[in-house]
Amino acid sequence: MQTLWQDLRYGLRLLAKSPGFTVVAVLTLALGIGTNTAIFSLIDAVLLRSLSARDPQRLVVFQWTAHNSPNTKGYYSYMSCHSSNTGPTGEHGCSFSYPMFHQFRALQGAFSSVTALGGDVGLNLRGNGPARFVHGELVSGEFFDALGVGAALGRTFGPADDVPGAPPAAVLSYGFWQSAFGGDPAAVGRTVWLNNVPVTIVGVAAKGFPSLDPATARPMWLPLSLQPLLGENLNGTMGGDKPSLRAGDDNWWVYLIARLKPEIPLNRAQAAADAFFRNDVLDTTKKFFKSEDAPRLILIPAAQVITGLHDRFSTPLL
Repeated sequence: MQTLWQDLRYGLRLLAKSPGFTVVAVLTLALGIGTNTAIFSLIDAVLLRSLSARDPQRLVVFQWTAHNSPNTKGYYSYMSCHSSNTGPTGEHGCSFSYPMFHQFRALQGAFSSVTALGGDVGLNLRGNGPARFVHGELVSGEFFDALGVGAALGRTFGPADDVPGAPPAAVLSYGFWQSAFGGDPAAVGRTVWLNNVPVTIVGVAAKGFPSLDPATARPMWLPLSLQPLLGENLNGTMGGDKPSLRAGDDNWWVYLIARLKPEIPLNRAQAAADAFFRNDVLDTTKKFFKSEDAPRLILIPAAQVITGLHDRFSTPLL
């Protein structure tokens, strides 16, 4: 310790004799440390974090594969959908029709729950200070239960919130609750206006859940059943008819995620889901695919698919 103290005093005397060098050295170290901290924070959020869900290894994303794209009136995609490399070479996608989502719920032998995401919708928010524009994510009533995400305040959605005619409800993200509502507990139960629709805030999601994609925070979530009231200004890649709950089987626009039952291995669930897709979900009278297209349903671990920012920014960040 005595030697260390002598070295420190000697170093301080040298730095005091060269104030210009000292200032440059301190600023350089501060900038270097700050920059590395900021870059690591980005790498942590984009590349290192797992999905913000309970037991994310049990979550799978539904993906269709075929030699050719399906014959639909509309197709919409707003989340990443990478090739599974296990199906027929050709086309693939992760969007399905709203009626198909309800059909897949019948797979109760393989999945404890199946949930749907319907897109990122632009919203004009009134009733909380000055009007502002925010984004909300449309999800089915099972969304939070399927992901194993609880509420920091109030409650999350249940199936009863996602039926036509149910009182309009919203769940805020923890970050948006803090920034826009000042972390006020009285925000739960308050009515705000979203695209001129009165919506009651029923809860705030858990602090550690910014969204399903850990690199893309969502300000709020809304039930899919509100889509007709909020309008059709969904953000994403769209072709043909607009997404709608009233659309038929030939308008594919919802993203499906399921939680495997603890005792069901992935290969067993894969076989059951693929058979159900080809034999029951694909209505042969609609002719979405030709027989030579060899359509299949693939279950992909969610962590391998929900990586939009990962793929865009991994190389520049590294």
